[in-house]
Amino acid sequence: MRIDYRLKDGHLLATEPGRGNVVIYANPSAEEKETILATLPIERHTLESMLDPDEISRAEFDGDANIIIWKRAAAEFSGHYPVGSVGLILQGDHLTVIERDESPLPGDTEHTRPQSLNELVLRGMQASVIEFIRRLRVIKETARDVQQRLTKTIDNSELLRMFDLSEKLVFAIDAVDSNAAVLQRIAAAAPKLGFTERELDLLDEIIIDNEQLSRQGNLYISIFSGLMDARGSIVNNNMNVLLKNLTLVNIVFLPLGVIAGIGGMSEFSHLLELHQLPFLPGYAGFTVLLMIAGVLLWLAIRYWITKMMEAQ
Repeated sequence: MRIDYRLKDGHLLATEPGRGNVVIYANPSAEEKETILATLPIERHTLESMLDPDEISRAEFDGDANIIIWKRAAAEFSGHYPVGSVGLILQGDHLTVIERDESPLPGDTEHTRPQSLNELVLRGMQASVIEFIRRLRVIKETARDVQQRLTKTIDNSELLRMFDLSEKLVFAIDAVDSNAAVLQRIAAAAPKLGFTERELDLLDEIIIDNEQLSRQGNLYISIFSGLMDARGSIVNNNMNVLLKNLTLVNIVFLPLGVIAGIGGMSEFSHLLELHQLPFLPGYAGFTVLLMIAGVLLWLAIRYWITKMMEAQ
């Protein structure tokens, strides 16, 4: 889908195709891809990279156009892959944005109105950094909630949620670190790109925010890695406590079950009557035989376990 805008006095105004200086291709069709390749100085591989969430960030300032592939948070952060890519092609006074998911261009607000296409691009980068910061806070709050649940449950679902959060965090911070290289390259090429003092100040602010986001995210990754085993141990400990309680219940009721079973053997009583044997000695002898059988079975199992351990 193609959307055309014109940047005028800090506002993005929708316009008819071909009459604007800002064009957005959201999830372009095969026909639109051919149009892009025919009208813009990019190769097919570069175009596909702009739509590939696995692609790393990069910037190219050689040739007829300035090309940037930038990483940002995906529209659906709850998915398996929480980051996406967006392509920015700047040719003089014309900007083309190529993305997989449609998203509004940032910067057209009452407080921060972009005065140039360079500033519009920087505002978009700043918005993506702010969105990553917001997603990082969501991960932190969710992890705290999961941690509280882990102390009270033996279900693996909460532990799996923790692994999922850790995976999303790694993807997000990898994208942030990849964007840092692009920001540094833009800063190095700022004189060539004709950045104004206002745009340089905005670029420095984005670089600082991105560095702080990277440090905070890497700190969270270290904390997640250090506590993952501990949280897994909590689940195992909860399971051990449950098994202990079940064992105590079994110890209490097992003798009662044996007594009830022996007392309810009407066939054995009938057998004693046929042989004219008294009940008390008969049942006492049966109980002794039952205990001997239990001890022999226990010794056999112990011997088997010992042999298994020696074989290892």
